[in-house]
Amino acid sequence: MKKLLTIVLVSLVLGAFAYAGNVKVLDLRDNESYFEITDNVANDLDLGTDFTIEAWIYIRDAAHGNERILRSQGWQMYVVSGTGESGADATVRVDGTFLTGGGSINLTVPTEEWHHVALQGNSAGWMNNYLDGVAIQNGGASNITGTINLRIGSYSTAGTGFDGVIDEVRISTGNRYGKFSFSISKDNPPFTNDANTILLYHFDDDALPPTNSSSKVFTTTNYGITTGEYISYADASLAGTDLALPITLASFTATAMNGAVELTWETATGTNNANFIVYRNGEAIATVAGAGTTSEPHNYSYVDNTVIPGITYTYVLADVDYANEENKYEAEAVTVTVANDIIEADFVIGAAYPNPFNPTTIVPVELSRAATVRASLYDLSGREVKALVNANFSAGSHDLHIDGTGMTTGVYLVKIVVENVVNVQRISLVK
Repeated sequence: MKKLLTIVLVSLVLGAFAYAGNVKVLDLRDNESYFEITDNVANDLDLGTDFTIEAWIYIRDAAHGNERILRSQGWQMYVVSGTGESGADATVRVDGTFLTGGGSINLTVPTEEWHHVALQGNSAGWMNNYLDGVAIQNGGASNITGTINLRIGSYSTAGTGFDGVIDEVRISTGNRYGKFSFSISKDNPPFTNDANTILLYHFDDDALPPTNSSSKVFTTTNYGITTGEYISYADASLAGTDLALPITLASFTATAMNGAVELTWETATGTNNANFIVYRNGEAIATVAGAGTTSEPHNYSYVDNTVIPGITYTYVLADVDYANEENKYEAEAVTVTVANDIIEADFVIGAAYPNPFNPTTIVPVELSRAATVRASLYDLSGREVKALVNANFSAGSHDLHIDGTGMTTGVYLVKIVVENVVNVQRISLVK
């Protein structure tokens, strides 16, 4: 976990640092942690009437409840309760005493995408909120004064933690952008600043907020945030609209075999890839170890031996990073139907009789040689109801007894496996 540290803001010359192509963001999707940047005596966060406050934000598609993105003395930016769920846009509101009449202005922000939000005040008497460079509303004259501590990600009370991701929080004395619109891209490298930049916090373990004055000193405290919440990526900006995923999935396939389905997948690259989870018809059935961080292709496989012939299955792969954040690849889901195998001459499995039955029925099994016989009963969804037998049978005739006592009326599947041969048949229990 990071320790309390004092950050001295020193002068940076643009272009003096080569961009390494590996940035980090503050991931707050699963915790109530936050940063606090403390304003000191002879405050540099006393912004006055000309200022710019901005950040890149990524709001999760979830139920939100007045979650603070940025909050300081006299003003706050937060996701409005009841917005941003089930594909609906989120409402991001800015309010505070610095607005004329103490009002508020709103932004309509799509979820599950990166967006730039900004707040600008001007001594000429206007105050605008921006989404991706477009001014949304004139909020009237503004003036931010007083000793203010900036909190990033929470109000510090229960239930106010931001359910999303934050990057590049910047505060400037002056207007960095035009009154009505400007151009900005997440593809730009971090740590760019101008003469009026007071603080630019990019979330990295060794990040320093750049400034043009060497006299400014802030104390930065991270409350409950560990390095696990700093998610690392392999490009300058998390390019594109979606939050970058820990792996690059090259392929995912399913192949039906004798009484089983083999899943194979290949990854082109991986970042903090702890493991994979295999989902079958919406239920997690297996966990497969990942390869961590690698730039090399890796191949993986898993054999599902619990399928029932005649049933259709849909498989979805998910990856899990070291912060235990899971990403499902729904678009790459694969569907397969397992067919009944042809019964070999050495093994003859007859039809259940009586059928329908109550409460017992028999399936005859004829073996020309000794063999291992396994049998189970399933419902129509493919869920196992009970195991019937798993034993070595001698050559000859055998009766497989199925007792429906305690079971409800309905149609069931009995799966019989003799060595590598599979037989499935429907039986009906009528009470």
